[in-house]
Amino acid sequence: MPRPLQSATIRSSQCGFSQRGFSLVELMIAMLIALFLLGGLVTLVMGTRKTSATQSALSQLQDNERIAMTLITNVVQKAGYFPDPTTQDLNTFTTEAALAGVALPAGQVLGGTYTAAAPGDTFLARFYAPQNDTNGAVIDCSGQSNTTGSANVWYTDAFLVGTDTNGKSWLQCQSRTSGGGDSLTLNLIPNVK
Repeated sequence: MPRPLQSATIRSSQCGFSQRGFSLVELMIAMLIALFLLGGLVTLVMGTRKTSATQSALSQLQDNERIAMTLITNVVQKAGYFPDPTTQDLNTFTTEAALAGVALPAGQVLGGTYTAAAPGDTFLARFYAPQNDTNGAVIDCSGQSNTTGSANVWYTDAFLVGTDTNGKSWLQCQSRTSGGGDSLTLNLIPNVK
């Protein structure tokens, strides 16, 4: 009989040994390692987030650049355009009062200025629009087309760097019809200097 008791004693000591918990030092070391790994993970996530934001900003900048270049290219290509060469030529463009600080003399379709006092280029182009242009074949930088029956409508578009009412700088387009009246100013691309 003593044998079964001895065997039971061994079993109970083996169970006690296998159920033993972690010491306070072991728990603190494990927590320190976990915090170190968690800190590395947070650093990695923050770096990825910053890279993503930078890539988005760069993508937006490139899109804005493409839009600006497309608008300016379209206007420059139309400079001096007249749909009816039998009744219109460069001399039918009359002297035009200043738009964005630049005046265009008769017959001139392109103009611009640069001043060191107020850095920023100003570029102007003007062109005739066909009458009854309901399809918008020839539009100015604000998207207007000549839907009237008049063949003597021209647009003058000025591209310049300006500021809005909040002081934010923009690439702007000022558009005026047939050399008179108020100009329409559109903010095209933000943060242009």
